[in-house]
Amino acid sequence: MRSAPRGSIRRSNGRSVPTGNRATKFRILNETKFSKLELRGLLARSFGMMREKEGGGLYSRITVRIVPARHRVTGCAGIGGNSMILRLPKTATREDFLWLAVHEINHLYGYHHGQFAYHMPKHWLAELDGAPSTRLVVVVPKPKAKVDLPAKRFASIVARIGTWEAKERRAANALKKLRRQRREYERRLAAGKLS
Repeated sequence: MRSAPRGSIRRSNGRSVPTGNRATKFRILNETKFSKLELRGLLARSFGMMREKEGGGLYSRITVRIVPARHRVTGCAGIGGNSMILRLPKTATREDFLWLAVHEINHLYGYHHGQFAYHMPKHWLAELDGAPSTRLVVVVPKPKAKVDLPAKRFASIVARIGTWEAKERRAANALKKLRRQRREYERRLAAGKLS
C-alpha cells in the first residue's frame, strides 16, 4: 500500500485524509424550493462532524447538488468522490436531510455500506435550532408584477415617434441651411464672383 501524502493519514479503507482542522469547502447547486441558507448551515454541520470524527477534512472542493424527489429522501455519492446528489421530497424534515448528508459524506470519505465510521448522533438533533422534525424552510418566490403589454408597446411606439420627429426637425434645419448656401452660390455664379 502506498504511503499517505504529506500532512495526511491513511485510513483503514485505503483513503488518505488530511490531518488538522481544515474545513471542507463545498458548493451547493440547489434545484429545490428549500432555503439555500438553511441547507448550507446543515451541510456545514455535517461536514464539521465528519471532520472531527475522521481527524481532517476532504481534499477537494465538494459539489452538492440538491434536487427534488417525488416520495422519499435518497442520495448518491461516489466512494472517495468529490460530488454528491441529495434528493429531497417536499415533505423532507431537517432530520431527514442531516441523516442523508452524513450518509453520503461517509461515501465521500471512502466508506462502503457496512463500513460507516459514523452516523448522525441523537444529541445532534437536540442541538438544532428548532425541532428536528420540522420541515425544511421553503422559500416562496416573489410574485412578478404583471406587465400591461399593450400599454408597454404603446409607450414604446410613442418614444420611437418622438425620436423620429427629432430627427425630422434636425433634417429640416440641415436642409434649410444647405438651401440657403445653395442660393448664395447661385447668386455668386450669376454675378461671376465665384472665388
